[in-house]
Amino acid sequence: MSRENALLKSLPVGISAPRDRGRLLFPEDVKEKYFKPRHSIAWIKRNVAPHHRIQIGRTAAWFERDVEVWLETLRPRD
Repeated sequence: MSRENALLKSLPVGISAPRDRGRLLFPEDVKEKYFKPRHSIAWIKRNVAPHHRIQIGRTAAWFERDVEVWLETLRPRD
């Protein structure tokens, strides 16, 4: 069983991953996909999409679409 599936199965009853929010991303996934070497894992846990962060024990996770929407809010408007 993958790490993502195991954690999703351990979420309290009533909390599930909506299909339109994408994959569940862990700090390492967020760093690889969006930030590469620019930011540390600790920075990502503290700063990325704080209102959408899901605490799972000591680690954090986000749905892919929530991170993308958060990044869009940081881009300057024309």
